[in-house]
Amino acid sequence: MPNDMTWSTWLRQQLDERQWPQAELVRRSGGAIKADRVSKWLKGTENPSHRNVIRTANALDADIDEALEVAGYGESLVEAAFLEQQQALAEQRQREQEDSRLRERVLRETPTIELLEELVRREQLRGGDGRVIEGRFQRLGSGREFPDTAVAHVTKRSIFDEQEQRGE
Repeated sequence: MPNDMTWSTWLRQQLDERQWPQAELVRRSGGAIKADRVSKWLKGTENPSHRNVIRTANALDADIDEALEVAGYGESLVEAAFLEQQQALAEQRQREQEDSRLRERVLRETPTIELLEELVRREQLRGGDGRVIEGRFQRLGSGREFPDTAVAHVTKRSIFDEQEQRGE
């Protein structure tokens, strides 16, 4: 590969070798590369980001190092790989935050009875008998009742067993 080859020349050569139209590159990238970008690259009016170089090389099943070098990232391959990794981590954190917000919203919107039924189901899996009692309860050793109606599930363990298990 000549050192003076441009990205647009390299990309045109890769597409011609495969007899692919621009649309095939877009399709094989899973839509990660947009058609308007490919057109600008081929015209030489825009250079790709290192991420798009890697995506393009993967879609073409071409050598990633060669593609990065032609696109001008040759001297910074390690930096490009680091940036790719950082971007992937940031995207993962964003997905995790979105998942967490979704779980919180689902919990807020789920009726209490459905949540209780799920607790009973899980308690049965852990060996409890699954009975649920509802009413007003007093704190152990206190004459004071909780202010609102409470719901509890019945287990085969006593409060002392629970406290011991928690290390209290």
